[in-house]
Amino acid sequence: MKTTGTILSSILFSTSILTVSLLSTSVHAQKHVSIQTAESLIIFPERNASAQVVALNKSKVPAEISALLKKLVVNVGDEVQQGQLLAQLDCYNTQLLFSVEQAQLKVLASQLAFAQRELNRGNKLAKQNNIGEVELDRRQTKITEIQAQTLAQQSRFYLAEKNVSRCQIHAPFSGIVTKRHAAEGEMLVTGQSVVELLQLNDLQVSAKVSLNDQISFLAASRYIFSVDKQTYPLALRTLIPLIEKNTRSREARFNFVEQSAVVGSSGRLRWLSAQAHLPAHLLQSRQGKKGFFIFNEQRAQFIPVDSAEEGRPVPYTLDKKQLLIIEGRLGLLDGEKVSLMKQTIVTNTLRNSQ
Repeated sequence: MKTTGTILSSILFSTSILTVSLLSTSVHAQKHVSIQTAESLIIFPERNASAQVVALNKSKVPAEISALLKKLVVNVGDEVQQGQLLAQLDCYNTQLLFSVEQAQLKVLASQLAFAQRELNRGNKLAKQNNIGEVELDRRQTKITEIQAQTLAQQSRFYLAEKNVSRCQIHAPFSGIVTKRHAAEGEMLVTGQSVVELLQLNDLQVSAKVSLNDQISFLAASRYIFSVDKQTYPLALRTLIPLIEKNTRSREARFNFVEQSAVVGSSGRLRWLSAQAHLPAHLLQSRQGKKGFFIFNEQRAQFIPVDSAEEGRPVPYTLDKKQLLIIEGRLGLLDGEKVSLMKQTIVTNTLRNSQ
């Protein structure tokens, strides 16, 4: 009987040890994680794109008539104002033609006045039956012909007058002379370039914005152009509604808010995203979806983010006090029960005390 009791006691003792061992194993199998509040993790990432300073106008100012270049009054590097004289052409022939057209216009004016007097006399004679209707019609027709000739001559006169004004070449806008395309004493033909003029005011910045960045780009409240360790604040003028196929980007144009950079400067356009983001290293993939884990009532909860991209900050807005799983997230399953690391609890306690 003692032997049987001893054996039974041994079995019961072994069973309790096994139960405790299994419970201990179950407890130790539970995954430990560290957590951190969303408030301490949220970032507003900076985006950037290539950009360049461009001038609205860079023109090769031409000669509008054929003439000899008499004098070029500007040189490379000279700043000029709109309407300022750039070059003087030898326009002796042009001025002679203008005088001829002007004299011809005066002749027609005299002829028209004489024809009008003839018609007036004819009307008086017609009342006295001293002139026939045919002669009266001829005088009226003569006036009509001279009037038509006068209109044509006025056009020739205005053209000759315009060509005289073209003997002086003026700056079409304010800017700086960057090149001389002709020399004094050279015979110019109509349309030949004389100088190249670069506009210095109303400079713009042109940037290529990737389609992946256009949402954050449009939501940004501030834009900066960086070049040669200097920064220039910008104001968005327009985002051109055209996608460039080779770069999958759209061109954006900006105006300088204050000081302008030098035309042709290449740099980077920078802007801060207005959308809250989480660090890229928190991103996990589960069942074909990308997202992150939060700590919710002692369990790991997977939050999928459709717009998440590998290696880039995760666009998502969370409550500032929401707890995110930092360490131990690898291999976690949605809804899996987890426990906190002691170090995490201490860290959170210290943070709350501060």
